[in-house]
Order: sequence, then C-alpha cells, then structure tokens
Amino acid sequence: MAKYDKQRQGLVQDVGLSTDYEKSVIYEAFTHVYEKQVAIQSTQRPDVSEIVGVEILRGKMSGNIRLKVTFVNHGGAVREMSLFAEA
Repeated sequence: MAKYDKQRQGLVQDVGLSTDYEKSVIYEAFTHVYEKQVAIQSTQRPDVSEIVGVEILRGKMSGNIRLKVTFVNHGGAVREMSLFAEA
C-alpha cells in the first residue's frame, strides 16, 4: 500500500484536466431511404448543369435523418445535414 501513497512519492497535489464540453462518439447504422444522381441545370446558363448525388439516410435506432449531397463536378465534395427526431 505504501508504494501507492502519493505523499510518499512526492506528489502533493492531484491535477486533473477537464473541459466544459463533454465529447462522445456514437456510432449508428443508417439505412438508405433514397439514393439518386441528378443533374440540376443553371438558371443563368441553360447549357451548364451540375451533377449531384443525393442520399437520404435514416438512423436505425434514433430515427434521425441524414441528407448527404455529393457534388460530382467539384471533385466529389460532400455536404451533409442532419435532422434530429424528437422523442
């Protein structure tokens, strides 16, 4: 027991690091509700169109909805938006 005594080891103060924001990582499985690749035409130039991939996913446990848009013409840039279900 003596080897675990902080006073004997020269430790006189416990120092802890804490933040106001608690971080947690939650993994959830999502099922596809809708998935399609669409072309959206420009309103200013009819010869220009933007190809985007649209996915709507629903969380299996929470019921949250995730909208995921992939911009094919811009190097596959992805934008996501989450809609949280109320209990």
